[in-house]
Amino acid sequence: MMNTKIADFVSKRTDPYFFSPPEDANLTAIHTEVKRSIESATDELTFDLDLSLMKQAEAVLAAKGWTLEEATVLFLYWLAVSPEKAKAWNDQFSKH
Repeated sequence: MMNTKIADFVSKRTDPYFFSPPEDANLTAIHTEVKRSIESATDELTFDLDLSLMKQAEAVLAAKGWTLEEATVLFLYWLAVSPEKAKAWNDQFSKH
């Protein structure tokens, strides 16, 4: 079941740049909701990543107080809630 607080937060974004300055004041509250949604999740997702990429991403996110898992959940919410925005964002990069 989708967390409506997270869904409402991500639905206002036109792109998935949640950590770009200036950061939204609501990001801290949403972080708590993301953690709660992970704790209550009943399914698991596993995917392979290049170890170097994973460590770099973890370092960047850790500096902001987030884990890779938490940031991935936030991004997946954005994809699920805003498929038309996700398509427009993706189209920006596929035109080259």
